[in-house]
Amino acid sequence: MLLEMLAAVPESLDDFLAWRPCSYREHFAASNFKNRETVIAAYRESDPAIRKALDALADTMNVMLLATREAMKASTTASSADALANCAVAWLRPLVARAGYVINGTDAVKARKADAGAAQAAVDALMQR
Repeated sequence: MLLEMLAAVPESLDDFLAWRPCSYREHFAASNFKNRETVIAAYRESDPAIRKALDALADTMNVMLLATREAMKASTTASSADALANCAVAWLRPLVARAGYVINGTDAVKARKADAGAAQAAVDALMQR
């Protein structure tokens, strides 16, 4: 994830600030992924409830990323941008994991346990500051 690279590669901030959200289909259509057409077709043919769940997760992640981007635009130091990036990554990790569970059809109980562990890790990291 671009945000995870920010501390080590500060010049990647411009790339993140230029980022714009796109849909699942738009993301794969624009990618160089070898099987992108298969992925897009699978998405299109998937159960509407599963598609809705995935889209809701993607929308939530996009809102978080857009808010982080706006906060970074207003920040004046590299250290504050790095802190914002670290917080965003901690918030996004459980959502990315959940999206993986939705895509791969993993059991929802396992997904909730993984989310709870990731959320606790994020809280622990914040408390160490």
